[in-house]
Amino acid sequence: MEITTIIPTYNRFKLLSRAINSVKNQTYKQIKIVVRDNASTDETAETIMHLCKDDHRIVHQRLSTNIGSHENIRQGIRSVDTEYFSFLCDDDYLSPEFYSEGVKLLDLYPKAAFVAFCVDIVDMDGNFIKSNFNSREKNNWPLYFNSGDGISAYTQNKLPCTLTAYLFRKEVAHKIDFGDFSEVGYGADIFFIWHAACRFNFVVTNMRGGYYTSHDNSTSGTLVKAFDERFLYWWRNRMLLILKDKEIQPSAHKVLEDFYFRNTRSRYPNKTYYLNSAIYLISKRLTAKEAKELKFDFISMRPFLPTYMLFFLKYFCLPLERLGLMTNLRNSIKSLRTLSCERPACLSK
Repeated sequence: MEITTIIPTYNRFKLLSRAINSVKNQTYKQIKIVVRDNASTDETAETIMHLCKDDHRIVHQRLSTNIGSHENIRQGIRSVDTEYFSFLCDDDYLSPEFYSEGVKLLDLYPKAAFVAFCVDIVDMDGNFIKSNFNSREKNNWPLYFNSGDGISAYTQNKLPCTLTAYLFRKEVAHKIDFGDFSEVGYGADIFFIWHAACRFNFVVTNMRGGYYTSHDNSTSGTLVKAFDERFLYWWRNRMLLILKDKEIQPSAHKVLEDFYFRNTRSRYPNKTYYLNSAIYLISKRLTAKEAKELKFDFISMRPFLPTYMLFFLKYFCLPLERLGLMTNLRNSIKSLRTLSCERPACLSK
């Protein structure tokens, strides 16, 4: 059965060559390599053409305009028409046995919709940094999860969540949406996995399936900072999009719903977070030069205004109330109002 490898790329022709070769050198040979070139301006096109000369399995899809990495991935997943598919970043690469072992596991577990492998995190020179799977040494591999137990393990950070070295059946591409960037933002790959885990059974193995390259110019290395209010907005939307899906299994819905409400109340309990985030928002509005940017800030903050109101009450108003200062302030305001109403008639003329 054929596997589609989706490789979105933009201006990384040297790393891209390594990624493509890691797919070409798989022991499993029934592969279609779809390289989605996001209107690169470097030597990407020439690199792909060179690699295509001796391998007809490579399909070069060059976009006329840059549609952004998120939308590039989204369109790639939507176009899957083979029995299996996987996603590979242009700066990552796969282990030679990834596809052959993945297909074996999916044959062994016909009700599983995808299989997750361990990924080693390496530097630009391929030197090992760490594994993305802390429980790699456990026995009784592979692990088989139904959706309820599976999403529970994900919410507790017990399973690897790096999209590199995930092999999916095509039904996942047809039933799970990567999400619109304006609604889900960065981190959509993780919540794509979470959404799939809420819908389907799956398998996890401790075998190494690929290598994730850590560097300053990676997407994760240039993410919006946690103090940016948009992160909260995106996090909330991702969770709600999954919970609104009527086809996720009831056990998974309950686990995710409990996780969502628990974390909505306590995800950032530290008052320093809210203080810094509020300062960031104010400073950004003061320095914004375009009305569009101001409008986006307001829209993105709107769902979290109640949270900031609660922060203001809890950490500012209540302490002042306990000290009696709020009572004194109210009395002072009342006194000023009384004085203004009791001005002499000669002054009111």
